[in-house]
Amino acid sequence: KDHSGKFWEMPVFKKMGRKWILSINRIPERGIPARTQYWIGEFKHEKFVPDKAVPQNLEVVNRLLSPSVWDTPDGRTIALAIIPDEINAISNAENGWAHLYSIPREWSFNGKKILQKPYKGLEVLRAEKSILEERCLGSAPLIINKQGLQKEILLTFKTTGKKPFGITLHKNPDGTEYSRIYFNPEKDELVVDQTHSSLRTGIPNLLRKDHYKIDTKKPIELHLFIDGSVVEGFINGEDAFTTRIFPSTAKSAQIEIFSENA
Repeated sequence: KDHSGKFWEMPVFKKMGRKWILSINRIPERGIPARTQYWIGEFKHEKFVPDKAVPQNLEVVNRLLSPSVWDTPDGRTIALAIIPDEINAISNAENGWAHLYSIPREWSFNGKKILQKPYKGLEVLRAEKSILEERCLGSAPLIINKQGLQKEILLTFKTTGKKPFGITLHKNPDGTEYSRIYFNPEKDELVVDQTHSSLRTGIPNLLRKDHYKIDTKKPIELHLFIDGSVVEGFINGEDAFTTRIFPSTAKSAQIEIFSENA
């Protein structure tokens, strides 16, 4: 079974390099969530022929759907997609809206998969910045107390160990509310642990993870765009993941960078 579901929507059919990409959004069914997936293949005699029967996932950890794709005058491919809330109807009514769009992303193709990175034009929106010098993470995490729920974070991890390492976001002062995003090299996983993400009612505090193999002999770059409830992440300028975090108050703003390899 190829896990592509029984019904598709929002197709994108586009030539990238020498190949054609067919991207679809599978709708949810019987506990299988909606997900954006794509095939790589050839377009011959008015027929798409995929190189492999099983599609690839657009995102490492699933929370982004139905990309709209277009080309810029200078030849770049840009995608904008929907990020669903996944909260109940009462919480949607309290917020006053449902769902939103992602930041624009630049797509490229390396012959094997779609690569995603933030659209370069976002750089003009940057304001003040803080730079942290390289340091060794010990048994205690590096704590950053910077108020506000709008941040852009660029981290480079260097590790040779197999223990988890990553970042804690939206932590409140007493530690009862927080979310953790981390790599687990031992299990080849990317984990988005939101089991304590919100004290609000109607929020799905879930743990999401998926297979993701990293080369610990090389630096790992983690680039995060945080805007209120939205977290969009990019790994090494190639792979992406998205989630939504709904902290109960704006005081849930502490960041911790951690490693269990100490």
